[in-house]
Amino acid sequence: MKTIKKIFYFTIFLSFTCFAQEEDPLEYYPHNVGDAWQYERVPVGTIRTIQITRVDTSADGNEHYIFHGNSDISYEKVVVDSALVYYSGNPNPWYKLDVPIGSIWIREEGVEWVKYGRDDIDYKWGQELQTKTFYNYYWDPPDSSSGYAGSAEVLARGIGILKYEWEGGKEELTGCIINGVQYGTIVGVEENSNEELVDNYQLESYPNPFNEQTQIYYYIPKSSLVTIKIYNILGQVIDQISKGIKEAGEYIINWKPKSLSSGVYIVSMQVGNKIVNSVKINLLK
Repeated sequence: MKTIKKIFYFTIFLSFTCFAQEEDPLEYYPHNVGDAWQYERVPVGTIRTIQITRVDTSADGNEHYIFHGNSDISYEKVVVDSALVYYSGNPNPWYKLDVPIGSIWIREEGVEWVKYGRDDIDYKWGQELQTKTFYNYYWDPPDSSSGYAGSAEVLARGIGILKYEWEGGKEELTGCIINGVQYGTIVGVEENSNEELVDNYQLESYPNPFNEQTQIYYYIPKSSLVTIKIYNILGQVIDQISKGIKEAGEYIINWKPKSLSSGVYIVSMQVGNKIVNSVKINLLK
């Protein structure tokens, strides 16, 4: 009888041990060199590709710095012991991966709050994916009477960011390469490739969301004819803020829209005749 009890308790111990291992929160944010993600933006139809080209680790191994392309203009920081993800030097966490459902935190001071909304199951590429959904609230926190969720971000275990959704559009993952394994369809990216990638043309906007003006940062790896345009969610061009031949390097454009209503807009970066990157921005008045 004692032997049976020992086996029973040992089985329970193994079950809890395996469950704990399976629930590593960092599995929702893989970040190996060579990992790549390709997204399609709807209804605009543009394709955005992200690939990790470098990961630096702090001396104690607790902080991982993730870079894309050949520029240090933007990066992500993953803090291992607390499962926090930071973007581009922002002092506030972008994601908290090991907190209870319903947790709320500030992403951008006075502008954006995040609420960890729910765990769910999604189905993609014939697989069942465990997901975490984060809701973004602008200008007012979720627990205020005027707070509203303006967009949502869904992370999938073992995959990373699965999709972004906002009123009038979304950006959804069409394929990825994670730790050498390909899922779905991804075009023009090879594992650990040193060839020029679409993601080497970097584009970013800060602050985002914004009220009166925002700064648009971009990087090009070689001399190119670059055009930066702003689209509405219907795919109509509403502004062209830069066009010309640029030398390799980083550039900043201050954009102050006039007579535009609050809403979601798309910044598009075109090199020659090809759109190489685009980002969603939120104008809130």
